[in-house]
Amino acid sequence: SFNANELALNVDLQRSIALYWATQTVSPTSDPGMTYVTANQLVETLTKAFKEGKNGETYTLGFFKRDGSGGHAVVPYAIEDRGNNIVWVIVYDNNWPDVPRAFEVNTANNSWKYQGSTNPNKPTSLYEGDATTTEGLRLVANSQRLLVQDCPF
Repeated sequence: SFNANELALNVDLQRSIALYWATQTVSPTSDPGMTYVTANQLVETLTKAFKEGKNGETYTLGFFKRDGSGGHAVVPYAIEDRGNNIVWVIVYDNNWPDVPRAFEVNTANNSWKYQGSTNPNKPTSLYEGDATTTEGLRLVANSQRLLVQDCPF
């Protein structure tokens, strides 16, 4: 299995990490590249992108608690149909680099849940939402990060 911690920290990798961190809150990455989605929209968008393979868009998935706190971001890389209207969105979470993790989506009621944390040294808690949680899931098109970004400072 792949462990991101085994990557040699080199200039190219450091630049990529800095780019993704620095572009998460500026335009055009943050808008229109960033879209709040429901659980079912998340599954539909990622399923389409994964079917397109190398030509498809890649995404970063941000998520928040219902009160808007506890924001964190992960990288979705697979969809797994578990049956009975349950779909897993398999993600890479840098807080647990050795463990495949999954958002559980219930497509029947358009809801999602994820056990996570903003810090790997702190206890996990349940993140969850449904169609009424309008800012719980944030899907960011990574192609937007390669455009010229507005500098607000």
